[in-house]
Amino acid sequence: MELSYLVKRPDLAAATAGRVGLCSLAAPLTIERIDELLTIFGDHQARFGADQISITFIKPNIALPSDDIRSRVRELHASVFAAGTSCVICDADGFWAAAMRGILASLNLITRKAPRGTRTIDEALAFVTIKTPSLEAERGALAEAMERFRSEHLAMGGHAPQR
Repeated sequence: MELSYLVKRPDLAAATAGRVGLCSLAAPLTIERIDELLTIFGDHQARFGADQISITFIKPNIALPSDDIRSRVRELHASVFAAGTSCVICDADGFWAAAMRGILASLNLITRKAPRGTRTIDEALAFVTIKTPSLEAERGALAEAMERFRSEHLAMGGHAPQR
């Protein structure tokens, strides 16, 4: 599966693969970064709308989102700009990962469009293909593209993803 890179720098990588938007964050989420991501993925969102799938990798142990960041994320996922399906992969163990997945779970109590917190690429793709069965045929190629995307970003100074 072909990846089209939109941004590739140590703190942030973004790419698309068909209707899937991939993001890898290696720095804390801020209001400015959220706005930057909206701009980066603007054309992709305009093209695919509710059919867009968003998958975000978060580097372990970055600062947990503050209340104002969580509020902004809730607003976005309740808006027309939200992807139809959204996952955040917290590929880590321990307190930080549990806290991050807990924050994501709490967002799901507010809006069904909130991102699903997962631990691995396979877990994220299992969720995505349940929501979008037509992607099942591309699951293997998408998994490889996601691993390549994450590995390339991590090579800029991160950690290894779990499969």
